[in-house]
Amino acid sequence: MPGLETAIQLEFEVYEAGNSDHEAAAQLAQAWQAAEHPRMLPLGPEEMSAHPMGLVAFLREGEDPEDERVFAGYNAVVHKYEDGTLEVGGLIVNPELRKRGIALAIKEEIVRRLNEVYPDEKIITFVNENSHAVNKRVGFEEVGFEEVPAGALDLCAACPSKTELDIGKICCDTPLALRRR
Repeated sequence: MPGLETAIQLEFEVYEAGNSDHEAAAQLAQAWQAAEHPRMLPLGPEEMSAHPMGLVAFLREGEDPEDERVFAGYNAVVHKYEDGTLEVGGLIVNPELRKRGIALAIKEEIVRRLNEVYPDEKIITFVNENSHAVNKRVGFEEVGFEEVPAGALDLCAACPSKTELDIGKICCDTPLALRRR
């Protein structure tokens, strides 16, 4: 999005459903989840390879193209609903690289690609207090649960936090939709 460019320079790799080339990213995602969010739905190689589109971000250690790349983060289109709505979820930033603008850079990139690849589809996400601000900065705005497609809350039944489930209260309890220009 114009005006939101960040100073950090990341390299992105995009993959589509069925691509399991990102085993290392999946392992890092699993380790992050186990350490920081053990009550979330599982996110491993199987789940990641089932996402319609995934975006893996890497940070190169130096200026030389031969320098090692470090896993910086991940975000994905995690589901496509029957009405064509796409759900973006699974924002992960390498804990060792936090507070450097990586979450914003990843969200900017996935929104840019969504606008190119899916210009007419409705894009939604569910956020919590940790991801609300970055999603709003890239063009998502709050919507009511009535604007969420049928089946979007079905995963809640399998969520380890479901015992805390109450109407309108889920771990990622605020639905947002991408505002299109």
